[in-house]
Amino acid sequence: MTFKGKGSLKKIVVLGVGNILLRDEGVGIYVVNELAKEILPKNVEVVDGGLVGRDFLPLLERADKLIIVNILKRDDKPGTCLKPGLSEVERALKVEDTSIDQLALFSALDDVKVRGNCPEIVVVSVVPKEVDVGMGLSRELQESIPTIIERIKEEFDHGSKKEDSKERSEDTK
Repeated sequence: MTFKGKGSLKKIVVLGVGNILLRDEGVGIYVVNELAKEILPKNVEVVDGGLVGRDFLPLLERADKLIIVNILKRDDKPGTCLKPGLSEVERALKVEDTSIDQLALFSALDDVKVRGNCPEIVVVSVVPKEVDVGMGLSRELQESIPTIIERIKEEFDHGSKKEDSKERSEDTK
């Protein structure tokens, strides 16, 4: 349900992306599954991107704010939690092995941008240790899950009302 009207709560979608068959690549899925066990605000929807298939468009169209949870390969210590800009993530996807689901997500983002109804997008990423065939996260990423969840929850309060994000965007002009 999306809440309408001045001062109403924004619809926040937390989307975990990745492939659980490639060890740390699946961290986004593991994180949203842990987050879904918690009591969350009524305007927050948690989505396992592996269950969405390749049709991300309806998901993006119903969100006022989209929080994407994934890995980002960097030279930082494995398990380091990051909030990279969307452009950095898009650049990384162009040079790394990218899953079909990630390509579908960013293609859908391009579609909603063209339509003019793109949600606010925040990316919460973690540096992987092992991206190889296998199940389960490395110890470093398992230990980073509480930190990742805290970073996501911080985003629930930033611009949580529709008028707040309008004010923030006007302040940046």
